[in-house]
Amino acid sequence: MKSLLWFILTAMMLAGSALALFYLQTNLFFALLWMLIFAAVLTAVSHRLPSSSRMIVCAAILLGGVWYLYNDTLLQLISAHINSNPYGDYILSQFEFRLSLSIFILKIIKNSWLTDSRLLICGILMLIHLFICRRLIRLLYDRLPGRLFEFCVTALAHMKIDIGHYLASSVALALLNSALWCLAGFLLQFDNFILMMFIMFICAFIPRIGLFIAALLSLLFVESGLFLIQIGGLLIAVALIWFVDHILLQDQQQNRTHLPATLLLLLLPASYAAAMFLDLFIPLPADHPFLAFFLAAPVASISAIASRTMQKYASLIHKIPRQTRNG
Repeated sequence: MKSLLWFILTAMMLAGSALALFYLQTNLFFALLWMLIFAAVLTAVSHRLPSSSRMIVCAAILLGGVWYLYNDTLLQLISAHINSNPYGDYILSQFEFRLSLSIFILKIIKNSWLTDSRLLICGILMLIHLFICRRLIRLLYDRLPGRLFEFCVTALAHMKIDIGHYLASSVALALLNSALWCLAGFLLQFDNFILMMFIMFICAFIPRIGLFIAALLSLLFVESGLFLIQIGGLLIAVALIWFVDHILLQDQQQNRTHLPATLLLLLLPASYAAAMFLDLFIPLPADHPFLAFFLAAPVASISAIASRTMQKYASLIHKIPRQTRNG
């Protein structure tokens, strides 16, 4: 019961802070999100290649410059290949769900795209993270009471490592799985294989079952005339991608959060249903149920890491005497 209470409080604080920042300043929200992902990936890469730190920084600056020059063209190219109009003979409910999902993915791409202004904000936040945050944290630690000092140092350090592992492994899975899924959709002649690629990319942040959730959502875009060929090809593609993930990214997957798969299977539809129920009392945009569906697992995973870490080291507040900080 105590663990559940820690988890609920952490999830509410995290979701509330994210929603407040999203509605107050959208560019800052997405720039901060990109910065956290970049920081996690760079940290994971630098630990594996400690002698190539300067090379990584130079490559990041070079890629940022190239992205600054070509990001508008790339966004227009991707948008032109996403068709939000469904094809085939479907019942009305499936027609509406498929159309709504297509529009939602397209809006996510456009709203979260790393534009020039967000790239600049992200770079500033990265410099602050690298050169200023550590000094500010040390000043804050020096002013903490002795009983809180050891807890904050230990808990935040482990929390940073675990969340970084989760983000880095999710990004690696997202890039690999979405590229393979896009190739499979192209070979199977899906009209919306670009959209399917982004569904797979987003679902990669769902631990354990993200690949299968993306495959189920992709079934909505199977055409009636090519049903057997396309659905058979999707099943083969899922098996191959799972095998490649297991071989290439086994170490990274072990570092991800250990939320039970049954909890995730219940959490995803429950979050979608909760957003639909809330819409009965508070008018919300039509894409909020999808937003709740895709964000439920990442928020729950980070909340589980934070709550488990704080609960694990909470005893340090009572065990560490005041004098040990200076000793």
